[in-house]
Amino acid sequence: MSDFDIAKARNNFPSLKSGYIFADNAGGSQVTQGVVDRISDYLINTNVQLGADYSVSVESTKRCMTDAPEQAAKLINAQSPSEIVFANSSTMNLENLTRGLENDIKAGDEFIITSEHEANGGPWKKLASRTGAVIKVWKATPTVADNPYSLKLKIEELLPLITSKTRIVAFTATSNILGSIVPVKEVIAALRADAKSKGAPKVEVSVDCVAYAPHRLIDVQDWDVDFVVFSYYKSSKPLQHPSFITS
Repeated sequence: MSDFDIAKARNNFPSLKSGYIFADNAGGSQVTQGVVDRISDYLINTNVQLGADYSVSVESTKRCMTDAPEQAAKLINAQSPSEIVFANSSTMNLENLTRGLENDIKAGDEFIITSEHEANGGPWKKLASRTGAVIKVWKATPTVADNPYSLKLKIEELLPLITSKTRIVAFTATSNILGSIVPVKEVIAALRADAKSKGAPKVEVSVDCVAYAPHRLIDVQDWDVDFVVFSYYKSSKPLQHPSFITS
């Protein structure tokens, strides 16, 4: 990182010229001049009804319905733009996902979730209450005995929660409270192998990357993950919320 041009990076963010230090990422990040320019261009030149056959609408529809999913798929290495869904929030994306899965969930199925981010937990809890599924919580525990703040999600504490009834594992890639980072690929590989050895017939994995995406690249194919949610507006982008649903 010694050759990283900090001044050049800062110059991409007009808001930083005010002299303020913005540390409220949970409320949304600052955006680059490029994002401001693209939003302005859209509002000035293509802010029209989508789906019509006149030229401006055709261009606007392409930008929203073709270009946007293609760029999101490229960003997270999805196989196809058809695997990208946009919603008003990550919570809404997960709520829509859980309702879409409802007919494939039966009483007694087990969901393993983490609890620090409500967007990751709430929709799965509601799905369990509607279907008779069972909620288990993978809890973060201290890595240093005398430091209660050294919390981390540990693979060795996840695997005992997995049984032949495990149906969903939904966890955060990064804690939105402490910022601790989970080795996503390693976790998914371990839980899939353990679930298979215990006879679980179908396990789908959902990863909440809302606090992860601003700092690390997402690679859904490399991770072997089924569902991912994250928020553009916490990653120096517009107020949009893409999700990945594997095909």
